[in-house]
Amino acid sequence: MKHRQKSLKGILVILVLLVAALGVRQWKEAKEFTEQDSLEPSKITDSSRSGSGEDPLESNANSSSHQTPQSEMPVGSAIDGFEDWMGRYFNEDPALRDQLIEAGVTLAERRRSELKSLIQKDPETALAQAIPYLFRREFPPQITGQLETPVSNFAQFQLVVYCSGHDHAGNGHAESEYERIAEFGGNRYEVHTFGRRFDVATKDLLSIHGIAIDEVLAMADDPIRELSESERADRGLEANLAVSVGANIYAASNEEAVRRLRQILEEDEGTLGPLPGAGYRALQREEVEGES
Repeated sequence: MKHRQKSLKGILVILVLLVAALGVRQWKEAKEFTEQDSLEPSKITDSSRSGSGEDPLESNANSSSHQTPQSEMPVGSAIDGFEDWMGRYFNEDPALRDQLIEAGVTLAERRRSELKSLIQKDPETALAQAIPYLFRREFPPQITGQLETPVSNFAQFQLVVYCSGHDHAGNGHAESEYERIAEFGGNRYEVHTFGRRFDVATKDLLSIHGIAIDEVLAMADDPIRELSESERADRGLEANLAVSVGANIYAASNEEAVRRLRQILEEDEGTLGPLPGAGYRALQREEVEGES
């Protein structure tokens, strides 16, 4: 146990430690940015990657293209409709954007309903639709109030298994059904996940990143969330690499440090029993030291 804690120490250079407010920060920039000469509807600029200090909504250095499996997104979906509206909104003269808000609210409401259903059916695709931090912060409250809630927190996680006496064909073979529940901040969520996290059993302490709409939550399959450049800047972090584990934020020395931390947390999550492993306990007690 002491060896695991010592391994965890020295992984990250801690410049700033913040305990984030519950469920109010986004887990990941969901867009992929490609070189463009000008803005077009549905392609929104992220100049924060250039570090130029320009208005991120007016620079044309890089623009985004939503990458979504075609089989999961029906033509004319509310999600696509809102993305088109985003393109018009950020291309519009800032002084005239208020004229677009009413239509945006209507589209955001439709998107919210569609995205909630998608979380339950395909959480991985739902996470890919999350509005990036850079753009979310620029919306008026009428719009953000209809968007998904970004989640980065430590949660009490339960995997509940129900065994019926028959399978769907009516045979006498027991069939198992699973329910995943996360509790944090006094709220209880129905969790939908994928990948490695699909096999995580009940844990008293689990780092959760994802998005929530009402009582449903799409949980990413990674215990670590890397902060975008725009979020690091807003938080006053000077580091080039910062990550969130649960609600705690750490400045990392390099990608290898993040890889090692991820490995420790994933090993903890794979152990038997609900008690936190040594890595999680060390983070919970903030027993992480900077490298010299």
